[in-house]
Amino acid sequence: MTKPGSDDFTGPPLLEQLGALCSLLAHDLANQLCVISGSASFAQLVSDDPRKLAAALEAITRASETAGHAVSSFGEYRRTLPTAFTPGPAREVVEGLRKFAEKVGWRCSLPREVEGLVLLPPQWAVFAASSIKTEIYSKPVMLRVIANDTSQAGSVDAEPADVAIQSARSRPNLHIQFVYHSEEAFSIKDIRTRHENLGLLAAFELNRMLGGEIDSRTPNRGKQEIDLWLPFVTENGEPTPANVAG
Repeated sequence: MTKPGSDDFTGPPLLEQLGALCSLLAHDLANQLCVISGSASFAQLVSDDPRKLAAALEAITRASETAGHAVSSFGEYRRTLPTAFTPGPAREVVEGLRKFAEKVGWRCSLPREVEGLVLLPPQWAVFAASSIKTEIYSKPVMLRVIANDTSQAGSVDAEPADVAIQSARSRPNLHIQFVYHSEEAFSIKDIRTRHENLGLLAAFELNRMLGGEIDSRTPNRGKQEIDLWLPFVTENGEPTPANVAG
């Protein structure tokens, strides 16, 4: 798999490959679902005919197995996604968010200087912010970015294996927070159910696969917060141990 900017000839960047495969997977799954739905309807009509009923059930089984194999294969492929990204300066993420906030009229509270590396590219952080804006419409937003260092990052004596399994918010991280006023809580589950803001789901999923986290909460009535944690990483892309951030 190639990484962005790679000059070898092993194919297009992994994200482009995944995009093409998503289209193929959606098409193939839609076909198999049509087979399952049609066969199920047919089975209801011929429930008193054992031979025809068996044929309908066999068609459902074959379509289910085909769909399951496609999803399983795609799952294995998507697990290679983190290898497509190289660590980049966290300050570029902050700068990208600052420019976006100025463009859309959000208020900001940003650190003057940020040291450290993160895996999520600046354009994806801005895309997440843009998708959040779409989800919460034109509500005024306060964008806060905090560079959490070792003071919130666990034990100095933590073993590398322990660091790897710690959540992104408990390790050195870049904490991006969107604060706005609304009576309606922000719900990732609801967004996934509606399947309308696919860009937002893509940004959140990518951040999660790169070791980050997302959370939302209602600190008090009428106030909502959406939090993204981007873990600081080493030049090799490994989680930054406590007390080594930056």
